[in-house]
Amino acid sequence: MARERQLSTDDRSISATITVVLLIGITLVGVVVIIAAGVVTINDANDDANMEVVEESMLQVDSTFQQSSGTNTTMRIPSELEGQVSISNNARYNLTLNGNQQCSTKSQNLSSIEYESNGQTVAYQGGGVWRMTAFGAAMTPPPDIAYDDGSLSFSFIDISGDIST
Repeated sequence: MARERQLSTDDRSISATITVVLLIGITLVGVVVIIAAGVVTINDANDDANMEVVEESMLQVDSTFQQSSGTNTTMRIPSELEGQVSISNNARYNLTLNGNQQCSTKSQNLSSIEYESNGQTVAYQGGGVWRMTAFGAAMTPPPDIAYDDGSLSFSFIDISGDIST
């Protein structure tokens, strides 16, 4: 003999409540995940746009230095970059011809104008604009170097001074 049991409306009302709570919970979790992903994406886009502005500014610095023909030059830093740009004097270079120390520039200082944000750096150094990330460095454009009839010519810009607002 099979026993049959009749369900009353009180026995089924708990499942409807659990269903509503689960649906609301899943919806809230989905909304939080979408908002978190959106915030990260927007921040990344803002960082990329800011780095593009910096790179364009450094290209303008390069153009200004190339046009100045070795004279003292003053330039303006875009307002969105103020307070985040610095002059660094921590690099050195030494050019030697065919390993012959008699034909060497000896060790020389090489200054740079640098902007650093969120692990990325854009710098103007040695006549080129460098963009350094965790994955490596790229230069756009490279410094002016010319080779003609056995003669190599290049120039490095000596950067000195202060950044003021």
